[in-house]
Amino acid sequence: AHRRPPPGGDRFYFGSVSCRAPGGVPFEFSTVGPGLPRDAAADALGEELVLPPWLEDRREEIEARLPPL
Repeated sequence: AHRRPPPGGDRFYFGSVSCRAPGGVPFEFSTVGPGLPRDAAADALGEELVLPPWLEDRREEIEARLPPL
């Protein structure tokens, strides 16, 4: 039977569509856009840690686990 994929998901830096392959294996296909320059200029990428909005409240915890660069 043919099934329609679920509606696309918002992963902040890209969109996604999930489905299950035969046998129940989950797959997620992602879009190219909007991309990393969504929240920083392309020439400034990598200069600071940028988190998606749903992780901002855990910034302190996440930064504490990162090794120094």
